[in-house]
Amino acid sequence: MTQKARKEDCREFAERIKASFRKNIETVPERWTISEGLKDKVSPDGRFAPFYGYTSVYRLSEKDASRCRAIQDKLLDSHGPMFVPLPEHTFHLTAHEFCNEYTVSSSAAEIDAEEETIEKRIEDLFHKLHDSGRKDVSLIALGPSTSGSDVVSIKFVPKDDEDARILQDIFSESEDIWPVGRPYTPHVSLGYFKTEEFPQDAVESLYREIKALAEETDFTISFSVDDLVYQRHFDMQDFRKIFSVAEM
Repeated sequence: MTQKARKEDCREFAERIKASFRKNIETVPERWTISEGLKDKVSPDGRFAPFYGYTSVYRLSEKDASRCRAIQDKLLDSHGPMFVPLPEHTFHLTAHEFCNEYTVSSSAAEIDAEEETIEKRIEDLFHKLHDSGRKDVSLIALGPSTSGSDVVSIKFVPKDDEDARILQDIFSESEDIWPVGRPYTPHVSLGYFKTEEFPQDAVESLYREIKALAEETDFTISFSVDDLVYQRHFDMQDFRKIFSVAEM
């Protein structure tokens, strides 16, 4: 099994995200390379491909989703042909990935079998979170950036140390259940790239647009720990609730 990611302190958590974000928007790929895992999520004809698994996410308010949509609209206006966009109603902030095609296999039956071994522990964690009294979380938007060459997402940092502690505690306890081995980066995905090798001038133009959008991004999103939902996904725009912290 993957080794559990090390829990970061509040300052380290925020500084890592800021440094990674800045490096990403300032480093234009010399040649566009299709992400290794992209073809598992996007079909050659530019549709979302079946991708089965389980995850926990924080649901966004309509107001916060619309703020993310405003950035998506600007990207689509300037570089729409490069993307398979996600619908606004699907926007969410991933809390933790659990069993899926990357971590188990491409067999839905095998993924379900693994999930059955951990679902009770996830439910226990959600009960604990419901009873903890830790509720509101606020995050500051840094702006959009790519994650390799598979997706464009808005990256966020915690507004203060308490927000960082809540997010890190939930991520760390989820890692105890099903480790992904990567440090946590709060983000809202806006769209996946098409499985094409884009010409260099298009890539450079995209990065100029992303950098300009990052410079003008200025908003904060807020949600409650009660908004945390455990879900099954069938592709990257089809997420179906199993249970939530609020229901515990």
